[in-house]
Amino acid sequence: GYATAMYGKWHLGMMTDEYMPTSRGFDEYEGYLQGCGSKYTHVSACCTAGSDTEDQNYTCALDTKLLSENFDKKYLGYDWWQGTAPRYGVNHTSSAELIKHAAEGYIAQAKDDVPFFLYLPFQNIHSPYTVDDKYRKPYEEHTWLSEGEKTVYAYITELDEAVGHVVQAMKAAGRHENAVYMFTSDNGAPPKESKTDVNRNWPSRGFKSEIWEGGTKVTGFVSSVDHIPAARRGTKLHEPMHVTDWLPTIAHVVGGSTEGCRPLDGYNMWDVIANGAKSPRTEMVYNVNPLPDGHAGPPKAGLRVGDLKVLTWGYRVKGIDGATATGPFNKKPHEQGDPMFEAGPALFNVTADPAEATNLARDPKFKAQLDALLAKLAAYAEGMVWPMSWEAPYQGPDYWCANCSRHPPSEGVDLPWGPWDYKP
Repeated sequence: GYATAMYGKWHLGMMTDEYMPTSRGFDEYEGYLQGCGSKYTHVSACCTAGSDTEDQNYTCALDTKLLSENFDKKYLGYDWWQGTAPRYGVNHTSSAELIKHAAEGYIAQAKDDVPFFLYLPFQNIHSPYTVDDKYRKPYEEHTWLSEGEKTVYAYITELDEAVGHVVQAMKAAGRHENAVYMFTSDNGAPPKESKTDVNRNWPSRGFKSEIWEGGTKVTGFVSSVDHIPAARRGTKLHEPMHVTDWLPTIAHVVGGSTEGCRPLDGYNMWDVIANGAKSPRTEMVYNVNPLPDGHAGPPKAGLRVGDLKVLTWGYRVKGIDGATATGPFNKKPHEQGDPMFEAGPALFNVTADPAEATNLARDPKFKAQLDALLAKLAAYAEGMVWPMSWEAPYQGPDYWCANCSRHPPSEGVDLPWGPWDYKP
């Protein structure tokens, strides 16, 4: 009985209209389909800023040399959509402003007798790092901040202001008290670079695209006037929770059920959040990637049970990519990375050692726990499907779309980058 709307980043497939948000459970959609794009001109794959505060007209130009050498690798095209059609006329307006306005309008026009689920995946604070000057000016006087930090903090301030407008819209509509707000991130920050300057994941180790704690552990909050007891508001929660737990948790909050669904990896965490109960989650799969390519580099596989987490440099799964057996393999001396993986898997107590600095794998006292973790990891791996890859056959030779063509190369930043004739 819920109305549904989404405004912001999709990045979950778009080769035909049936993979677009409005075919995947959302009544309304506006936003961008790709992983990143220019913040004001909405060009897909334009992931770097032209400046800190003056990107209102900036687009990443098509590089003719790259096009001639690697023609099918260019993904620049117009990427701001409403439903299944590109929405023109919003050029030079930041994605945060567009998402905020769409959410405000939706809330104001929503029917009083119809509950709604509103999902707002903002671009902030994904690259490109650029903001209107009004957000950066308050940080200019802080001489202890680097130029990159000023931009990042300003980028967060823009997000904070937009979320505040959404909350005010909920109050104006008389729906604030009965609402549940869930705010979180999808991964840790990227490595230190010119536009970030600082390790934002400290004291955790690692970065986005890695399965160290710094790449996977994020903060968040849940807020509600009517649904969280007053005594619980403002408290901190350190119980383990995984992204897959959101689905059964949200279903419970709205009075729904996941009974009859396919078996879920997630747990209903509402009693943990609202009442401080102990988390039902005792283990967490970080990844099992038996392919040499892909977005994430080594360590390729990881599993946590209780306080202990095992990581392996590489991992083979029988039947995938020519492997005849399932299990980890070690780093070779010439490969870049932590040399501890040359001796085998690594084991950490991530509660006592969030920096993952002390490898317990060679300690005889932990041999039984290490063996048990590796056995459980292998059991999970044996049941996995072939992971998605960048190149054909994409998900193994038996994949239904193994021979599908990729999106045609870009012919201009003003042409929409959306569904295409993929020719299976």
